[in-house]
Amino acid sequence: MRIDTRRRIGTFLSNLFSRNAYCKRLFYELCRKGCSPSDLAGLLFAISVFAECESKGLLETGEPTKDEVKSLVTGLRELARLVDHMNWTPLNPKLALLGSQRDDGLDPLRQAMARLYDKLPKLMNVYALHLHRFQDYRQDEFKRLSKIHFETLRLLLYVEESTGSPRYEDISNLLTEGFLTCGGTEEKLPTFFTSDALAKLKQRTRRFGLNSRSRF
Repeated sequence: MRIDTRRRIGTFLSNLFSRNAYCKRLFYELCRKGCSPSDLAGLLFAISVFAECESKGLLETGEPTKDEVKSLVTGLRELARLVDHMNWTPLNPKLALLGSQRDDGLDPLRQAMARLYDKLPKLMNVYALHLHRFQDYRQDEFKRLSKIHFETLRLLLYVEESTGSPRYEDISNLLTEGFLTCGGTEEKLPTFFTSDALAKLKQRTRRFGLNSRSRF
């Protein structure tokens, strides 16, 4: 973690604790139960900043649109067709690999790369197919879930993994005060920061077997 980021997180915690002494007690109670202070602080800080920015319309989701994904799928399939065609011509790069001067150290790697070149068109088509299908699946299963929802889910998973208990009420209090500490207002407070909503968020994604280290 960069020094300036650590400093900002430290300032955030200091302001949070000054604002609400109860949150300080909650934070260190979670740490005593097994959470790492730096990991817990980093997650709280990130979610609070994201939520405050989103409340002001300043947060870009970074997620491709449906049209962008459709364009990428089409492009991948076309590129796979061209690569497959190229593999049947003298310009196939595997010929250069396999035609190189013999080298006992490099030959196994060359042969492995040559096999990958043969599989590349199929891999690209499979990737395109899964990307197309997963977009529809994600919209059905995760509709209306934003980056902040997923980072909040990561926090829920992390706390339960570390302490052995979900601690929804504690997390709700910390997130609420964190949001306000970052400049958010009561009127703009995310509705899913309540303890009941956090429990529902966790339950909604339980069957996917996610953990705090999952990429989502």
